[in-house]
Amino acid sequence: MPNVLKALRAEIRQVARNESKRESQPLRDQLRGIHRSLTVIERRLKALRGGRAGAAAAAEAAAGDGRRARFAPALMKEHRAKVGLSRRAYALLLGVSSLTIYFWETGRTKPRRAAVLAWQALRKRGVRTLRAQAGSSAATPKERTAARSASPTAIKKRPAKKRITKKRGAARGAKPAARKSARSAKKRAVRRVRRTRRGVRAKAA
Repeated sequence: MPNVLKALRAEIRQVARNESKRESQPLRDQLRGIHRSLTVIERRLKALRGGRAGAAAAAEAAAGDGRRARFAPALMKEHRAKVGLSRRAYALLLGVSSLTIYFWETGRTKPRRAAVLAWQALRKRGVRTLRAQAGSSAATPKERTAARSASPTAIKKRPAKKRITKKRGAARGAKPAARKSARSAKKRAVRRVRRTRRGVRAKAA
């Protein structure tokens, strides 16, 4: 009897597996068809992207008149340090923002071909001409401090600061004297009140 039960159980399991396979076969066929269609769509998209990239590269090459646009973040940073300009002044020369210069120097973004060509033309200019074009933003910190100290407004402001400090010192010295006088007046008033109380008690007795 135990062998018969085992055989029946095995037969039932086999029949259940066959039935489940028959029922799931259409779903499997559908999934295979979907995968095939997805692969075909992906291949078409890759082909379209490759064609667009090639067309864009050809257009840029035609617009650049055959010139090579080479760029390196380290070279830009080195050139800006050599000229002695801030990011803001350097950005004004290229017609971009200081944040764009920061992104280019750190390598977070890459400039376009037109910006690279403009930067290459900028590198060919001399240091003096670039500083003259940048204006006051190209001045060094020492030059700025020297100009501020030599200005007449800075010379006039110094005595005013000293006068203010003297007035503050006098006011600070006057505060303790006023406090002492207030305390003495308070003590006197307390003494008078005590005297009057004593007199009233003596008369009542």
